[in-house]
Amino acid sequence: MTRDEYLGQLSKYLKKLPKADYDDAMEYFTEYFSETDDDEAKKLMEELGTPKEAACDIISNVLDKRIDEKKQADEKKQDDSGKRSVLGILWVAILAICAIPVATPLLISGLVVMFCILLCIVLVLLCVFLVGVCSVIAGLAVIARAVVTIKLSISAALMLLGLGLAAIGVGIIVSVIGVLFSRFLIDITIKFAQKASKRGKK
Repeated sequence: MTRDEYLGQLSKYLKKLPKADYDDAMEYFTEYFSETDDDEAKKLMEELGTPKEAACDIISNVLDKRIDEKKQADEKKQDDSGKRSVLGILWVAILAICAIPVATPLLISGLVVMFCILLCIVLVLLCVFLVGVCSVIAGLAVIARAVVTIKLSISAALMLLGLGLAAIGVGIIVSVIGVLFSRFLIDITIKFAQKASKRGKK
């Protein structure tokens, strides 16, 4: 395999990385190979392994780098990139899991199972958020009813007001639990991808 073929295959495996990471990796390896003659290029390809193995190492390194950057940003409490950085890390984590060199049927079955589990979790979280939102809306409706009822009976209006506030409180609590659970699942997925990609290297 020539260096151009190697770089072409490496580019294909890294194509789904975020653009900045892809450009950095390809620029680094293109420069690295350009400084070698044919014999040195062959030795370098042997050291790196197949393009797929090299891509797996690169994706794993990008994931580690993204996690370190997120930790540093959290320590400095600079959360301006917040959700985008978490989603970026999650995307690289999924790529790292998919890049692990395992048998194709095993990888496909693993991805199908992972997709089904992820779909179930997303649906459960969606239901939790819907319960929270519906509870808040119902609470507001009951409070509006309490305002109308105040002319007829103060005690009934106060009871409705209490029920409305309780419903809003339950809705807020359920929504906060949903958000915390979502963050917990994202963290678990990222840690799993880190460990899996490191095992895949060995």
